[in-house]
Amino acid sequence: MRSLFQPTLTRRVALSLVGAMALAWGVLLLFELYEQARLEQGQHNPALIEAAAELLEALDIAPDPSSAQLVSASMQRMIDGSRKRANIPGDVLIEVWDRPARQLVYRTPDLPVPIYRTVERSSSRWTVRVGQSKVDRTWLLHALIWDLTKYVLIALPILLVPVSLAVMLGLEPLRRLSNLLTTRGPDDFSRLQFDPPHAELKPVVTSLNDLLQRVRSKVDQERSFVQDAAHELRTPLAVIAAEAHVLTRSTDDVERGAALSRLEGSLARASHMIRQLLDLARLESNGPSDHTTTDIAGLLRECLSAHNPAALARCIELECESPDKLERGVDLPALRCILHNLTDNAIRYGKEGGHVRVELHARTGSFEIVVEDDGPGIPQSERSKVFERFYRGQFVTASGTGLGLSIAQRAAVRLGGDLRLCEARDSQGCRFELRVPSRT
Repeated sequence: MRSLFQPTLTRRVALSLVGAMALAWGVLLLFELYEQARLEQGQHNPALIEAAAELLEALDIAPDPSSAQLVSASMQRMIDGSRKRANIPGDVLIEVWDRPARQLVYRTPDLPVPIYRTVERSSSRWTVRVGQSKVDRTWLLHALIWDLTKYVLIALPILLVPVSLAVMLGLEPLRRLSNLLTTRGPDDFSRLQFDPPHAELKPVVTSLNDLLQRVRSKVDQERSFVQDAAHELRTPLAVIAAEAHVLTRSTDDVERGAALSRLEGSLARASHMIRQLLDLARLESNGPSDHTTTDIAGLLRECLSAHNPAALARCIELECESPDKLERGVDLPALRCILHNLTDNAIRYGKEGGHVRVELHARTGSFEIVVEDDGPGIPQSERSKVFERFYRGQFVTASGTGLGLSIAQRAAVRLGGDLRLCEARDSQGCRFELRVPSRT
């Protein structure tokens, strides 16, 4: 039952056509009413003019007043009969004058109502006057409505049937396209082998093929991501299993201590990777960003304080240059994720005994965060790949997962900002610049 009232394109076109016919009916009715009102205000009436001309032409064969009287009476009966058959109310006046004798030859007898409009025409012998009584407006309105409605009702099905057929036939390629999509398998992202006959469908097919291409690329990317994640997790899990086996079987305290240390390191590495994977999954979700007014300077100092033990372990000095307070509306988890990963990367891959410098600058309409280290840096040939997931470079010896910069870049996109790897000031080390537009 619901399908009967479900909107369809064919029904919409049919209703539009009915609406257009109704609008045309209304416009024509207003036009006819205007024409009738204009005729009532003036003496120019085509029907009366034509009747007067025909009467004057018929009188040309009348040699005398008696013949003229017969001709006029015949014309009177013909006009009255025609109006009666058409159910037109009112009366028609006919007067005929003999011009040379200045004598009234014929006049419609017993007119019950006054004549308010007349047309006069003359020849060398006769002068005729034709007039009519005032027609009731209600009758005139009903007559106009009926006449227009009659023609509209006749024209509507004549127009509706071919238009409906044209719409249904025009939608047939769209149905074939729908069936083609329905029968495709869930893993089939190949291009649609469909050449639409109508130019209007070509952009639709092109857009669908582009969408399938993007979905295939996204699925391939996610499959690669899962494979890489499984590969990266396999090593710490294998170490955990091996060291757990040593702990359960070994009786040597030194060996057990070394195994426990390696076990804790593998657990920390696996935990770190799982946390990063969860961060990346959250950042790549399509959920809305929650912007909160935050003191960016305070958040920066909090992040450096959290990473200070790791910096002290490598004898790295942390430097911070920022205003005392800078409040902006940001996605707090995303910004905290960027600061954590950039600082962690700088400490992890920087030069031991060196320093890491973090800067915060307020710009017009934005703010900028810079994280710079004095480590070995990244070769120019590898800089275009540093934001790829699980990419760690060819000459990296420090432990890591290769996810930090990828997570930071996704977080920057979520903030609506831009994260770039730039040339360090001393041409040594790495310098990452994050620019984020300000929100009120």
